[in-house]
Amino acid sequence: MRYLILADLHSNIEALDALLEIVGEEEFDHYLILGDLVGYGASPLEVIDRVRELQPQTCIRGNHDKVCSSIETGDNFNLVAREAAYWTRKVLDEDRIHYLKELPKGPIEFGDGLMAAHGAPHDEDFYITSRKDAYHVFQSYEFRVCFYGHSHINGAYSYDRKNLDYLSSTANLWGYYLEPDRRYLINPGSVGQPRDRNPHACCAVYDSEQRHLKMIRAQYDIKSAQQRICNAPLHQSLATRLEIGS
Repeated sequence: MRYLILADLHSNIEALDALLEIVGEEEFDHYLILGDLVGYGASPLEVIDRVRELQPQTCIRGNHDKVCSSIETGDNFNLVAREAAYWTRKVLDEDRIHYLKELPKGPIEFGDGLMAAHGAPHDEDFYITSRKDAYHVFQSYEFRVCFYGHSHINGAYSYDRKNLDYLSSTANLWGYYLEPDRRYLINPGSVGQPRDRNPHACCAVYDSEQRHLKMIRAQYDIKSAQQRICNAPLHQSLATRLEIGS
């Protein structure tokens, strides 16, 4: 099976379309979307519609999806994120709000030993940002490969009960073969708001038969995405951070 894996799209249609174009000639058996379709950016309608076109798919919810669809209040968000979520609520129609509300909570097992989570298997809102965090997940759950998002930083933790390693790169194309005697936590990076100082949109392709992972980044029309944010109007910082990847 070949999977296209997307996470943290955050209402950035320019970024999403750029990635879909760059992988357009590849064939995928399944699409895996790890949550946060909306929030921050100014194109929630377009992003939701584009995601719904990707079939067959497994799509789980993220914390911004919950707040933007009123499942949660957003009281734990910072002011900028909360204002963006409330703006998103206003522009979403009933159909799209229903779609977000119906997105399942992770984790979800979607293949032999494969798992999908937004933040972490034990808590969909938990950030995996260190080896300590990853070790806790490996000790608590049985999986061969778990794909997760939420941190907006692409990379992978690998574990073989003796060593826990971290693999990462800000290159626009990199990949490796997964070793059969190791387990993996893999973050495909953020489509709509990368935070690893590379502003290019990021996704992953995984071939489960070859056990090959490929991380792909795409340049996109950042100026257009920024202009949409300013016209919304959303906070200027949400536009600024797109060009610095932070």
